[in-house]
Amino acid sequence: MTTDPLSRIAVAELVTEWHAVEASVDIVRVARDGDDAVIAARFDNSAGGARRAMFGLRETDGEWHRTGGFGGAAPGPGDPEVCWDPGRWSSNRSPIRGFWVAHPGAVALRLTEPAGRSIEGPVENGVAVLIGDGDFPERWAQVELLDADGTALTTGPVWPAPALVG
Repeated sequence: MTTDPLSRIAVAELVTEWHAVEASVDIVRVARDGDDAVIAARFDNSAGGARRAMFGLRETDGEWHRTGGFGGAAPGPGDPEVCWDPGRWSSNRSPIRGFWVAHPGAVALRLTEPAGRSIEGPVENGVAVLIGDGDFPERWAQVELLDADGTALTTGPVWPAPALVG
């Protein structure tokens, strides 16, 4: 069991709201930006299915509250998916975007909108999180997975939401 306070809150949230089996919870990534946090986790639910979820927490007056998120079944062995999105929610301050990334060479994820503006974030433990830039029109954006040299490994549209395949 984790001793990190934010991870403990996340485990309690997963058990209560997502029906996670507590002993199975694996907190994959915790990303913080001021009073916003994003939690990415893998777990088994009480019905026996392998799941994964990404959700936001926001600290207000010393207490953490969930701001939104998304989840679903974990991919199975041999699943060709390399990027699963498009989780997006708002923390009342800024939008949060989360991506599960399975491409082994990806170290960053970049969204580029049609006018050429882009936002980028690192891939850590198979998760990319982008917090902020509220007016970014991701509906028409392209998502790219980047290698250590900044070269695109694969690219595709953010919407509709099918996974990129490599």
